[in-house]
Amino acid sequence: MMHQTVSCLLMPSISVGRGIISPKSLVMDYWPEFAVKGKDNITVEMLISHQVRSLVTIR
Repeated sequence: MMHQTVSCLLMPSISVGRGIISPKSLVMDYWPEFAVKGKDNITVEMLISHQVRSLVTIR
């Protein structure tokens, strides 16, 4: 479980660094389910800079 959580946390940062995704784009553009409960205006940059408190449970 820990390995999956760490992978999910590192993936956006690695993808931005490689130019795969834009830090200014919305997270919901890449992960539509993230946009629930008022999180529709969160950018990738905000997510990787820890400006957003979000807990994701992988089952």
